[in-house]
Amino acid sequence: SASVSRFLNPASIALVGASEDQSKFGGRLFRMLLKHRYAGQVLPINPARDELFGLKAYASLDQLDAGPDLVVFTVPADKVVEQIEQAGRLGTRAALVISAGFSDAGEQGLAREHQLLEIGARHGMRVMGPNCLGVISAAHQLVLCSSPILEIDHLPSQPIGFVSQSGALMTTYFDRAWAMGGGFTHGFSVGNQADLELCDFVDFLIDDPATRVICTY
Repeated sequence: SASVSRFLNPASIALVGASEDQSKFGGRLFRMLLKHRYAGQVLPINPARDELFGLKAYASLDQLDAGPDLVVFTVPADKVVEQIEQAGRLGTRAALVISAGFSDAGEQGLAREHQLLEIGARHGMRVMGPNCLGVISAAHQLVLCSSPILEIDHLPSQPIGFVSQSGALMTTYFDRAWAMGGGFTHGFSVGNQADLELCDFVDFLIDDPATRVICTY
């Protein structure tokens, strides 16, 4: 569960694929992270822009002074592989890969996923995903998810944790629960489970003092 907490307590987050464009995963995720008042440092990575939503943007991870605690990837799969190596070299210990195009996409994608794991293992970096919708944590006021359900002003919290292979199903349950006055401490969409898998997140929730009920899909 120590590995999972890396994704919930980062002092700094780099967003590879950050954008202001709300038709893109990287644009929506970036805006939701800011909207729900994440307290740490946000480092948008976008080679085409100097500034995004009023924050200084960087052309690549290599331009950062220090390794961010967490890197989130929303760029195409082939770009993830080259840039996750940069994150590892900087000392980043957690990578959330929203991007699809890995073992969900045939032989070539599977080879790419193995590369991802090899890079992570070499640098002591844990990987969540790929091909997932990310994290919604009311308990930590941390949103790393692009879903339109997050347009609400605050995240309702109840002592229920949720781990789901399917991102779409997780966000549907959150949306329904919120509409009925319910809520969750944390929601994790785990996607392909290349490295961290459903059981790792359940283990974390068993130890989490804020969570009393655990749901999985």
